[in-house]
Amino acid sequence: MIYITGDTHADFSRLYQAPFSHIDEREQGADPHYVIICGDFGGVWNESVQQTAELDKLNDRPFTTLFLDGNHENFDLLATYPEENWHGGKVQVIRKNVLHLMRGQIYEIDGQTFFTMGGAACHDTYNGVLDMDDPEFTQKYQRLKNARKFYRINHLSWWEQELPAEHEITAAYETLCAYGKKVDYVLSHCAPSKMQRRIQARIGDGTHPKNTLTEFLQWVYDECEFKHWYCGHYHQPMDITRCFHVVYKNFVRLNDMRTIDGNYEKRNKEFIDRLISILSNNKPAEL
Repeated sequence: MIYITGDTHADFSRLYQAPFSHIDEREQGADPHYVIICGDFGGVWNESVQQTAELDKLNDRPFTTLFLDGNHENFDLLATYPEENWHGGKVQVIRKNVLHLMRGQIYEIDGQTFFTMGGAACHDTYNGVLDMDDPEFTQKYQRLKNARKFYRINHLSWWEQELPAEHEITAAYETLCAYGKKVDYVLSHCAPSKMQRRIQARIGDGTHPKNTLTEFLQWVYDECEFKHWYCGHYHQPMDITRCFHVVYKNFVRLNDMRTIDGNYEKRNKEFIDRLISILSNNKPAEL
């Protein structure tokens, strides 16, 4: 079973609620469960005792957590984790059951193919990125902080690796071509340029300009064949087309395309109760 969700930003509480609360343990010989997070995982941000414990706890969940990188990741720390081959592509092993799905890879999971392309541009750097090696760093920091301006700090809250380098985009292109430009699913953090414009129009946010990554993703959208595309980044779940979806705190279960949130079990029970009541009264009513 494969579930897809959006940005977690190191808050994994939803992974301990429905639809996973009924999965008690990893059963011997049972079909594996996977949860894919479409970027801004946030669980590899520092090496604190708290975050180490969170990763260990996540590792013990009865599913494998797979995540793309977003724009809010500590790329310096992420780069220290080892790479391995997994299901046809490269991953970084954070824990045995917590894996980073790397950029430009194609994985075969449960008989289906997934192309992954993480990364995105930060949209909250309107007033620049500060460098701690700058002799005027303290003055600039205090000025921006006191004025409540949007800014980031290099190698502390912002990394240039948030956007893929040219060689990563080239490798992604070659990988797709090797598969005949055809996969079952495309997973990314940000959206292709044209989809991003439609998303911004819907949410009323114009702070996401196109860039080299969104333009490459637009090429993927235009030139490659896929069943469905899922991305995160925009913090609102929505379906832009019948095959392009933005996820956030909701879950999508791939076998039936059902969107799930934490109250789905309660709503299902309420629906069944109403249906039984309607049938027992033998009179029409709206469901």
